[in-house]
Amino acid sequence: MHSLQASHGNQSLIYDHLIYCSCRLIGTDQFKSVMRGIKEYQQKDTDRPICGLLEADPEYKLIVESNNLTMEIDNEINIIHKFCR
Repeated sequence: MHSLQASHGNQSLIYDHLIYCSCRLIGTDQFKSVMRGIKEYQQKDTDRPICGLLEADPEYKLIVESNNLTMEIDNEINIIHKFCR
């Protein structure tokens, strides 16, 4: 019985490793940059006026990058879900 549990545990580790390997987005510079930007803006004063074009505002650019990253994360979740089935 103990060897069966160990075998099941090893299989679980293999699946965990395969899932982590398929999650390539978390290690990218894009992901790290967006997460760093979000943390920075969370700490800043939010009552600042927007001067000029909205598309030129760094906070707006971060929001757009975050939305794009969200779509990529959703795609990775779908890949992992298909793998687990």
